[in-house]
Amino acid sequence: MEIKKNMNQLNQPKHDQKLLDPAKHGPLPEFELTTKWLAGGILAALVVLAGGWLIARNNTANEEVAKTDSTEKTADIVPIVQASAAVVAADGEALTVSDQAAGSEVAVANMTIGKTTWVAIRDAKTKWILGARRFESGITTGTVELLRATTAGTAYEAVMYVDNGDNVFDFHTDSLVDGIVSTFTVK
Repeated sequence: MEIKKNMNQLNQPKHDQKLLDPAKHGPLPEFELTTKWLAGGILAALVVLAGGWLIARNNTANEEVAKTDSTEKTADIVPIVQASAAVVAADGEALTVSDQAAGSEVAVANMTIGKTTWVAIRDAKTKWILGARRFESGITTGTVELLRATTAGTAYEAVMYVDNGDNVFDFHTDSLVDGIVSTFTVK
């Protein structure tokens, strides 16, 4: 009998504890906290899934546009040198640049020019011009100072531009001499 009495006491609330009826007082605090975490987790998962779907949808659309654009725009790619104002045919001009050591200037071994001409040094791959120097008629050798030094193992080109009369080098307005390209490698 004593054991049953002790068991009943365990199931009875102490005087300082209140029995909360969920129907009258709402859900218990632990249940409410668990529900909030569960709802927050579901909401976060939905946001992540929606974001992933949007990114995947945009990437697919961009790939399709890139496929169609790349086939349409390949004809529009033009090397920078072709942006010159004009190209003139060689009229006795000649230019020779030999392989040389890396540095901030390029030695022109031999040239034949009949009028004021610019000799420009450019990267053979990118066609970016590294430097240019104006030469007057009758000069046969010289050096061209560069804006940046050449790199060993890289190919470069020396080309000629006929000055448009302003004595300022501008590959857009000075005329490229067609057929005069001396390719050299820096050691």
